[in-house]
Amino acid sequence: ELRSFGAEVRLERRGRYGTLDMGLTAFQHNDPAGELLAGRGWALGDVTSVIGSRIREPDVYAPLLESPVPAEYQPFRETDGRVGWHADASWQAPGGARMTLMRYDNRADPSSFYRRGEREVYSWRTKFWSGGAAVPLGDFVLIGQWMDGNTVIEPAPGFVLDTRLKAWFALAGWGHGRWRPALRFDHFQTRQLPDFLSDPLSEQGHAWTAALNWRPCDRLRITGEWLRIDSRRNQRAAEGLSPRQVEQQLQLSLRWIF
Repeated sequence: ELRSFGAEVRLERRGRYGTLDMGLTAFQHNDPAGELLAGRGWALGDVTSVIGSRIREPDVYAPLLESPVPAEYQPFRETDGRVGWHADASWQAPGGARMTLMRYDNRADPSSFYRRGEREVYSWRTKFWSGGAAVPLGDFVLIGQWMDGNTVIEPAPGFVLDTRLKAWFALAGWGHGRWRPALRFDHFQTRQLPDFLSDPLSEQGHAWTAALNWRPCDRLRITGEWLRIDSRRNQRAAEGLSPRQVEQQLQLSLRWIF
């Protein structure tokens, strides 16, 4: 849901003890960012929304929106005319270790909206901190990242829905030779406020990912991956499903690089 259209200024300082890089961006056309995360929850995948795309909401969410199925929206819209911003800073040591920190705020007016058919698609005031680090240890690499923030809408004067967002992951990988294994753990959650809601769209879960890459030559990469997600989201009960679901996926991919 995050894709900014704007201008960025960057500064870089290289020195004996590492490289410091800082950036500041002003942007627009990202007011609905947060809609899908609040309505559906976290997802593990590699799908990227392109400019002009329409994103589908869960079918069970459509009655709450007073929308026919399928309920869709456009994430890259400008609704209120406000300018959002994000800033980041990173430091990379001579040995390759790297740390980053970012602050994002789209400054959306949570009471503004655009119409898609008969539906009012509100702007979500989305703010979060994100930080990460990558540490090489010989042929091994350790990578971690966390995110903590919230997204808010105000569909009626004085009625504010606030979804708190948290996620983090840790990854360990081997980066030498033709065989390159990696293991990753993810933890994620959302919590919808205020607390008096009878059935808030909240979620909590974790996932394990194990992958093995084989590169017999520079142009060919074969990857096998196992993914296991254990999550609880009370919204599933509206579809007659258990709120807790344990899902597993095995996949094999081949990539020819040219």
